[in-house]
Amino acid sequence: KGTLGKKSATCMDGHSFTQAHYTVLHNSILVAPYKEEHKNVLREINLGKPESLITRQHMNTFGSWLQRHLINDPSVVEQLYLLARLPSSNICTFQGYEINGNTFYTIAQDKKSTNQNSGVRFDAIMNEGPNDTYYGYIEEIWELDYGPSFKVPLFRCKWVNKTGGGVQVDKLYGMTTVDLNNLGYRDEPFVLAKDVA
Repeated sequence: KGTLGKKSATCMDGHSFTQAHYTVLHNSILVAPYKEEHKNVLREINLGKPESLITRQHMNTFGSWLQRHLINDPSVVEQLYLLARLPSSNICTFQGYEINGNTFYTIAQDKKSTNQNSGVRFDAIMNEGPNDTYYGYIEEIWELDYGPSFKVPLFRCKWVNKTGGGVQVDKLYGMTTVDLNNLGYRDEPFVLAKDVA
C-alpha cells in the first residue's frame, strides 16, 4: 500500500503508460495464452524480420491488440476483461510504498530522508537457461487502476547494466557491488512492486 506522498494525475506520457500496462499484462497468468498468439500475428505480417523487431512491436502493441481481440468475447473472465480494457489514465503515484514487509522509497525521497530504501533487486525467471538478477533504484512508484478493487503497484526503475562493470561480484567474499551510474535496459523500466527485494 502507498505510504507516503500520494498524488493522482492523468498520465500524459503515452509511451510510459504503454510500458507500465505491458508489464502488468506480461506478468499475468490470465494473459499468457495470448502473448504467443499476438507474436505469431506479428511474425506473419513481418515475414523474415528479426525476432528483436517482433519483440519490440509486441511490447508496443500487445495491449491494444488484446483489447480488440477480447472486448466482445462474453466468455472472458472478469479480471482478464479488466486487464484487456486498459487501466485508467489517472494514475496514483507515491514517494513510499509498503509491500512484502518492506517499505520502498523513490530516489527523490531517499535524498531528503534519513531512512533510505530506493535500491531494488529483481530476479528474472528465464524460460531457458539460468535466471538473471537485475539491480537498480526506484525513480517513480505508480499504481495502475484497472477497476474498483483491482489496482496494480509498479516501480519505475533505472536498471544497472549487468556488464561493463555495472555489476561486480567480489571473488573472495562473494559480495555484489553495483555502479548506479552505469545504467542500461531502458526499454523495460517497470517492474511489479511485489516482485522486487
